[in-house]
This record gives sequence, C-alpha cells and structure tokens, in this order.
Amino acid sequence: MKPAAFDYVAPRTVPEAVDALGSAGRDAQVLAGGQSLLLEMHLERVRPDLVVDINRIPELDTLRVVDGSLRVGALVRHHVFESAQAVPGPLGSLFSLAVVNIAHPPIRSRGTMVGSFGWGHPASE
Repeated sequence: MKPAAFDYVAPRTVPEAVDALGSAGRDAQVLAGGQSLLLEMHLERVRPDLVVDINRIPELDTLRVVDGSLRVGALVRHHVFESAQAVPGPLGSLFSLAVVNIAHPPIRSRGTMVGSFGWGHPASE
C-alpha cells in the first residue's frame, strides 16, 4: 500500500509549527523520527491531510534537568540515552542500560524517545 496524498511543511520555529498544526486541525501529524508515523501511513491506518516535519527546529533537540524534572525535547533520539552521562544520577544509568534494547543502532539514531512514548506501539522496534 502507499500512503494517501498529504501536504507537507517543515517549519524552522516552534511558533511556525504550532501555526501549521492549528491551521490543519485534527487532520495533521507531527513527523520527528517517523518510525511509527510512516508505518501507520503506509498501512493507511493514519491518513493526515498535513505532515508537519519538526526536524529543523533546534530547540526541540534538548535534554535537561529543570527543578529535579527531566525535560526531553521532541527531537531527542534514542541513541542520546546510551551514555549514562546524558541524564545525571541513577536515572541516566537506568536509561543507558535500557535503551540498548530498543531496536538496533540505525533505528536508535533516528527514532525519538518522545515518539516512542507517544505512539506506545508494544511491538515496535
């Protein structure tokens, strides 16, 4: 199967992305890593009118601890968590042990942690 036709935008700022998503309503999807979205589109289970590619928005590629809470940007890839130093303390050690069980290196280099949590595909890589 092939995905249905859709429009595509690649904003460079968060406000541009929000505007694009707001103008499209419920029929828009965000593209970051694409491991889940592209599969769903290929199988025609998701048929967006608009795909908003956020890969050109640098402020979404941040990982930091703020007031004791871990803040993971939408573009932080799985492979970042392979280093125990990426996140301070025991949580960093836990992530570094767990993330190597996510798929294989090419998928970890492209897939995002936020996308995995958001889609929640139990059988995905």
